[in-house]
Amino acid sequence: MKNVTLSVIAAMVAISALPLAAEARPYPDTVATCHAFTAADLDAGRVPAVPCVIRSGYGAGGDYTIFMWGDGSETRIVGEDEYNQRTRQYERRYLVNDTSRGLNNASGVWQSRGVWFELDPVGHDDAMPCFVSSPGVEFCYRTSL
Repeated sequence: MKNVTLSVIAAMVAISALPLAAEARPYPDTVATCHAFTAADLDAGRVPAVPCVIRSGYGAGGDYTIFMWGDGSETRIVGEDEYNQRTRQYERRYLVNDTSRGLNNASGVWQSRGVWFELDPVGHDDAMPCFVSSPGVEFCYRTSL
């Protein structure tokens, strides 16, 4: 009976600790200059720059970046590790949600762009992180001028 009681107590302690292990770890909010555009906007030279707040963090096998726009809307980008049975490796998958732009769990990738919005595969010091969604809407931000 004593062993059963200790097992039950140990199981309860382990279960109660699960929420602590799955908790997100936020970074401090950052004021940034943000851009949301398509390839057509970029070709036409129409890439608006607006102030926003970047909220990001990580935890439980994933990470997130949230663009908090001045009009109150948000663009949420979430990355999660997903196990690939074929390769037997974990792969990072990103999804974006932005109801104001009609994006609902659209997939995409992160890339870098330079000061003049040119692609920057090296990721120089002045490069901007940019998320490119599968419908072709791109979200970039710069935290320093």
